Amino acid sequence: MSFAPAARGRDERRTRVRDLLVLGALVLLTRLPDLFLHFRDWDEAAMMSQAWAMTRGQVLYKDVFQIHPVLHFALFYPFFAWLPAAAAPHAIKALNAVLVLAGAWLTRDLARRETSDADCALAAGVLFAAFLGLDAFSSSYGEFYALPPLLLSLRLMSAERPRWAAVGALWAAAFFFKQTAALDIAALAAAGFLFRRPSARPRARDAAGAAAGAAAVAGAIAVYFAAHGALSEAFDGMILRPLFSYRSGGAVAAENALPFGEWLARSAALPFSPFCLTALAALAASRRRPAADFPAGARDGVRAAAAWLAAAALGVVLIRRENAHYLIALLPASCLLTALALRASPPRWRAGSARVLAAAALLWAAPTCAARLRELAREGWTPPAVAASNEFAQLVRARTREDDTLFVYGLANLDVFYLAGRLSNNGVYMFVDMEATHMGDPGLEAELRRRFLARPPSILVVNSADWFRARESGRSWSFFAEVLKGYRRVGSFSGADVYRPVPVR
Repeated sequence: MSFAPAARGRDERRTRVRDLLVLGALVLLTRLPDLFLHFRDWDEAAMMSQAWAMTRGQVLYKDVFQIHPVLHFALFYPFFAWLPAAAAPHAIKALNAVLVLAGAWLTRDLARRETSDADCALAAGVLFAAFLGLDAFSSSYGEFYALPPLLLSLRLMSAERPRWAAVGALWAAAFFFKQTAALDIAALAAAGFLFRRPSARPRARDAAGAAAGAAAVAGAIAVYFAAHGALSEAFDGMILRPLFSYRSGGAVAAENALPFGEWLARSAALPFSPFCLTALAALAASRRRPAADFPAGARDGVRAAAAWLAAAALGVVLIRRENAHYLIALLPASCLLTALALRASPPRWRAGSARVLAAAALLWAAPTCAARLRELAREGWTPPAVAASNEFAQLVRARTREDDTLFVYGLANLDVFYLAGRLSNNGVYMFVDMEATHMGDPGLEAELRRRFLARPPSILVVNSADWFRARESGRSWSFFAEVLKGYRRVGSFSGADVYRPVPVR
């Protein structure tokens, strides 16, 4: 009688428990301080305010200006519909931590399937969780929310009998979180339909199933906006304007390719150094062992992950904005490629590398978390930005009625909209969306300014710093300087002036 299968089963369970504990501890240490923040940056604060506005009857793309896809706001919507406005952002942060853990586990699972090695799988999961624990990648970005459906679709594709309709639905969901996910989807489709051995490739009816799943998601979104009389506005906001923005970025590529490339290399150097160093060291170690030891099936994984990484990098280049969070799109493929490179090295080297990565990540995360918590404790568990927004919201509520409107010019505290319970007067929650220099569309700038003047805000808050007004002098300040002639200053708050309309005599 042989007890080997039972022993293998116990070993596998122990390995899974070990990995879950390591990844869970890493996510907890990197994400716990984030639970006390309303926002990491003003993009996040603006999108939360826009989701809150939707709970007050505002229709996205029609009443609320935006070019990011709808599912980003659909994800936030229930939190603001069901929770007090001040509690919703903290619940969203908790959800983000859960999604990081789920993404790390999916990455670990995919790496295990591609490499048939537990240590390579743990290394991939640790790299995923640690990367998303860095401050620059901790906000609620579309790139972040697109990762779970992309990873889950790849997991479904690796099943013995893939459910292609579900895969297509997940691809559509990823696109409606971030438009550049279309490039990731193209790479994954190529991996699923072209890179496999002919005997393992899906059939035409599988492709039709994936298309049907994607069409079901897109159709449901179209029905929603058609029912709200905003189908053309939604198509314009989610499809046409982003295409115009990416096209504009491509048009200037020849002029600023070198500086953009320098920024990209500089921004990626530190966050991706553990991936590169681990992969290079593993490949160097692999020279001591025969190539036959590398699993034959893993070669398909290398091609698929390399195609995914190239597609994601193309998306970053097309956006052509120097924001580090766009690099999130490169994460899953980088993790898988690192795991595959590690698989080529000797077993003892693989095990040691995984343990070193896990230990290094935890040793980095633990003191960082402790330092952040100590700082939060000194601040009374309310970060200065959150305290300022609360003060701002109290001032707005005290000086306005519930149906009055608000506009914030030059401040990152855009959570004040939902904290004060006041809508924007023209559907713009981030003032740069009114600038042709930011949106690349003078016609849009003129339209949004017309809407602003057609319904002036009941209360207007303007950054009072000299550097801000000097910087804005060549952009929108002349417009707001003219607007302010009809307003009078009624107070100030943390570097901002608060204005109310001059009473008509």
